Amino acid sequence: MAAGISSIDTLLQQVQPLKALADADRLAARFPDCAAVHGKRGRALAMLGRQDEAITALNHAVALTPQKPDDYYSLGNTFLELQLSKQALACYDQALKRGRDNAGTRNNRGIALFNLDRLDDALAEFDDVVARFPDNALAWLNRASILRDLLRLEEAEDALNRALALKPDYPEAQAKLAMLELLMGRYDTGLRRYETRWENTAFRNQRRDFSQPQWTGETSLDGKTLLIHAEQGFGDTVQFARYVPMAAAQAAHVVFEVQEELRPLLATLKGNITLVTAGQPLPPFDLHSPVMSLPLAFKTTLGSIPAAIPYLSAGAARVAAWREMLEDRRCLRVGLMWSGRPGPGAIGKRSIPLDLLAPLLSLPCEFHSLQKNISGGERLLSRQLPLHIHPAEMTGFADTAALIDLMDLVISVDTSVAHIAGALGKPLWLMLPWAADWRWQRQGTGTPWYPSATLFRQPARNDWHSPIANVAAQLGRLLGQDAGAEAIQPLTA
Repeated sequence: MAAGISSIDTLLQQVQPLKALADADRLAARFPDCAAVHGKRGRALAMLGRQDEAITALNHAVALTPQKPDDYYSLGNTFLELQLSKQALACYDQALKRGRDNAGTRNNRGIALFNLDRLDDALAEFDDVVARFPDNALAWLNRASILRDLLRLEEAEDALNRALALKPDYPEAQAKLAMLELLMGRYDTGLRRYETRWENTAFRNQRRDFSQPQWTGETSLDGKTLLIHAEQGFGDTVQFARYVPMAAAQAAHVVFEVQEELRPLLATLKGNITLVTAGQPLPPFDLHSPVMSLPLAFKTTLGSIPAAIPYLSAGAARVAAWREMLEDRRCLRVGLMWSGRPGPGAIGKRSIPLDLLAPLLSLPCEFHSLQKNISGGERLLSRQLPLHIHPAEMTGFADTAALIDLMDLVISVDTSVAHIAGALGKPLWLMLPWAADWRWQRQGTGTPWYPSATLFRQPARNDWHSPIANVAAQLGRLLGQDAGAEAIQPLTA
């Protein structure tokens, strides 16, 4: 049986869940009371996206492991991979109760606590781990993540340096330290260190290996064709697309490979630029650069961020079509974006429940949703609110840009739509979580990335009421002054 379980493990590591599931089914038929088999079966089901079946298999495995701490630990890891942190925490607690009290169990228990937003408990867990296992680089890395989300940045930096002292070639620690340096405004070291992201597990599979060298800003582009390729999220591509015309001004030609969804919008970039959809054949080129490596190539500092806004524009035909769909403008038009993509940790904290925006929506404005994806509950709630929704008409980011163009003001959480509004030069009021992304810095009401933006920050973790109240108060003051679009200016930092 041990050989069979090992074989299933190998298949899972090779990302062959169908074969792993078939082998696990055969083994489970022979050994129905083996918790490890049902645990591997649950993991295979999870990889296939059959989550309900996976949970059933894992719960069955838990029921079969009343005395085995290692099985509880393995099941906890599987639950953690499924982002079922409550179940994972229960498994780790059982493993500890039965004597598996080591750095691995404690580290993963701390991660589960972090995912459950129990940051103080998670920090206490990692404090205990580094006290007992001071040579465990992973524990120092995890401790730094908690401290960063608590905005205890200097302590986080110290923890990352401790991790790197133990393991100098630790790519995850290098990447986190790079983001921390950028958050603290140290672009000189942060951008250089950020180039190590391709060794990070999260980015390794996204690395593009070309025979042509990467352009780092040190060689002339005169007479050359430069390939710039998008990476990471839509918002990242939009933010750093500002560098593409700068490269085009130096090169004979620029090829910009972009996500299909963004291509119509990015077609408005100025310069000798050819757009190619990701996955399509590339034309010949001499040099290449990931789009998020361009700030380093152009030696960007916090004081030299290129902000020639707008650098994108909404298509005239789309704007005209949207203008025909909207009623005549009778008051201030405000575009709203309240929800980003779901996810664990900081990503998942960028969204605001629609009902919390009621104080804002009570103001005498014409509010339009900029959300393409609206849940059934939000759709029902929107019928009770003075909010125009357009999910059927918003077929892509170019439509979003056209609708934004007709707004006097955009109020948004940290999403790609906020970047589009900023790139269009539209007045943007951005509501940020307590531990905001590095590009918004750790304090201040303005950002050099988007001069038309005003930042409204949470004063404490998970407190959306305060920034919403501040936005509503500021908008109320503008309305009291009979303000038009020309009066909506960013607040001074």
